[in-house]
Amino acid sequence: MVPLHLNLAASQLELNDYKMALKNCNRVLELDPNNDKAKYRSAKAYWKQGLGQQAHEMLLLIKTQDRTSDVRSFADEVEKHLKKEAGKEREIYQKMFAEKGGGE
Repeated sequence: MVPLHLNLAASQLELNDYKMALKNCNRVLELDPNNDKAKYRSAKAYWKQGLGQQAHEMLLLIKTQDRTSDVRSFADEVEKHLKKEAGKEREIYQKMFAEKGGGE
């Protein structure tokens, strides 16, 4: 059953059906909690839905020594994006507090 659900998830990712891909990855992880392919494909599905933090959390579940070059590359992309977003948030809050403090 694991290979079937992994193949379905891979196909669904290609068809942009990210919710179904996640369902199939979750099924694999129920059967085999250590399946790195399911974790990677889950991360991809989260990422494609704009859920960067969930993608990052899923990638963290893949042990560093078990990461393929594809996984490492994708993890770097996600981390860069999250850092960039955190920087934008920080700027917004700094501006908000600067404006609030300047008006009093």
